Amino acid sequence: MSKPAQIARQSVDSTAIDLGPLSGHLAFAVHRADLALRRDFMAHVGDEQIRPVVFQALALLGANPGIAQSQLAGALAIDKGTMTHLVRDLERRGWVESGSRFGDRRCKDVFLSPLGVQMLERIKAAVQRHTQGVDAVLTSDERQLLLRLLHRLESSLGRQP
Repeated sequence: MSKPAQIARQSVDSTAIDLGPLSGHLAFAVHRADLALRRDFMAHVGDEQIRPVVFQALALLGANPGIAQSQLAGALAIDKGTMTHLVRDLERRGWVESGSRFGDRRCKDVFLSPLGVQMLERIKAAVQRHTQGVDAVLTSDERQLLLRLLHRLESSLGRQP
């Protein structure tokens, strides 16, 4: 059994311990659901180097060629320093290319390389299997409701003071 598959099957039985103040705590429940989704993603992709954020970045770059690195960071909800490291890592792998925007050297535009396009297509099939498994847990209406509620939380709580 591959390591990601082993990780995906590991789960702590939270009913075996008293969760105290975490019982019914929304952030704790969302955190645990996020971990379960990440484990399932990793089990389906089967490559420890393809973390969800890597797939998300490649997918956004595929849909938005030449997007500014700062816009990509905003779409992924990660800080600019983390985005810089991610882009450098993807460049090192040969999956993306970046360059200064004409007329504004401070702004970097990012594109998928031909190898990055191939990698995105390869990953999409595994991610589709992951998505189908997740979708099988919820009805279509439940999925849409969950997405609306999560979006509302992000919109309301994600605002900067």
